Amino acid sequence: MNEKRKALELIRECLVDYSTPLYIVGNIDELNLATNNVISVLAPKSSFAIINESYPDWVNRAYENANNMFNIVVFKDFDKLSLEEQNLFTDIICNNRISSEDLPEDLKIILNSEKQCKLIPKISDVVQQIEL
Repeated sequence: MNEKRKALELIRECLVDYSTPLYIVGNIDELNLATNNVISVLAPKSSFAIINESYPDWVNRAYENANNMFNIVVFKDFDKLSLEEQNLFTDIICNNRISSEDLPEDLKIILNSEKQCKLIPKISDVVQQIEL
């Protein structure tokens, strides 16, 4: 229990104080994060791009939650992506942008996977990793 409390405190600190993208390994559902913005990275690729001025649902929720301490998006199933497929997320994770449009400045990004996986250098260089 104490380990989980420490992990939660570290997560809060990273999200609130540093706005660092997080890579959380383990069952994130147990953390009861205050967000309704969860999407599997296995969703169609169109869910991670703005196409014909049509915004993915998670992006719309991020704009709706702007200026809210809990403006969080969770990208689940990250361990199920190939290293090549991870490149699709570098602009979102590293530059806080989607289809060359800025995401809300206060959006906190969490990558989640059930088990540890190798991240491409562009992503591993910017995320804080936490194991549950």
